[in-house]
Amino acid sequence: MRRILGVPALLLAPLLALAACTSGAPKAQQSASGSAGASPKVVHLTMAVPYGTTSSVERFIQRVAEATGGSLQIDAKLKWRTGRLAYEDGTIADVQAGKADLGVAGTRAFPGPVRMLSAPELITSYAAQERLFTSPLYKRLGTALSVPGITGLGLLPGQFRYLFTASRSAPTPTGLHGRLVGVAQSKLADDTFHALGARTRWYPLSGSVSDMDAIESSIASFNHEGYASSKKYLTGNLVLWPRMVVPFVSDTALKRLSPHQRQALVQAASAAFEDTMSELQAEDADELTQLCTGGLVVGQAGAAQLAAYRVAVAPVGTRLEHDPQTGKLFTLVKSLVKGAKPEPALHC
Repeated sequence: MRRILGVPALLLAPLLALAACTSGAPKAQQSASGSAGASPKVVHLTMAVPYGTTSSVERFIQRVAEATGGSLQIDAKLKWRTGRLAYEDGTIADVQAGKADLGVAGTRAFPGPVRMLSAPELITSYAAQERLFTSPLYKRLGTALSVPGITGLGLLPGQFRYLFTASRSAPTPTGLHGRLVGVAQSKLADDTFHALGARTRWYPLSGSVSDMDAIESSIASFNHEGYASSKKYLTGNLVLWPRMVVPFVSDTALKRLSPHQRQALVQAASAAFEDTMSELQAEDADELTQLCTGGLVVGQAGAAQLAAYRVAVAPVGTRLEHDPQTGKLFTLVKSLVKGAKPEPALHC
């Protein structure tokens, strides 16, 4: 078997097994039940989604249904664990425990190498996400979760996180020193803001952020959750990181599926990634227009401020480069996205 650089074989075994199951019969002859000529067996699975509706998850579910001819039906349970801290960690644990068959969580929530995609100054544009999707690294990272009892199915694209503040504050050690920054469950975000001299506190989905000096959030979440009532300023030319997400399935649920249905899950993630890139960008633009109409002020950090930010957060990436678990893959991703077209600065 060919060795795949940077990912232990144990992480890839479930998906390699899925691929092997489908290799024995031509696709045209293979029914949804996994054997030629058999009547499709309809299987219903629940999917824990710890957010409101998202384009990428919707597309993933749609692609699964199409690929299986309706023999695999996924019922998405939205806002799973709403109002709780560490809602993504909890979602992962719930799928492990059998409370749901599938789940989705940000790359930031997993202990495996995939977590590095939430690092600062790594993936900072949709063009960079596109490069990742079209590279062999896409499949490697989508299975590199390091969580027993579940299998990663790939990566789905994510909207970018920005810094929203209650007052005009530069994203520098001087501007954020001693400030309280709200973080949506991310140890790497904690590390980033600590490097900038800030204090951090995790906030739950739909939770109050009124006592915080700043929060990191996507534009869509910021708008939908009403955070503009206490945070009036956005740094428009500083992309923090994407919230790329990983759909995953419990190993117990996988055993209920035919080989064809299992393969459909794997293929649906990559198909959904391609489908939703432009949709996410259009949603960003629409949500920002609404926020600007409501009074949000979008400012721009100066060149010296951006330079100070990058110097301050550089050790976060350095630690990932020297981490035995993430080092090789981090270096590969960093090289892959180098020179990708930057994301345009946001303006009202």
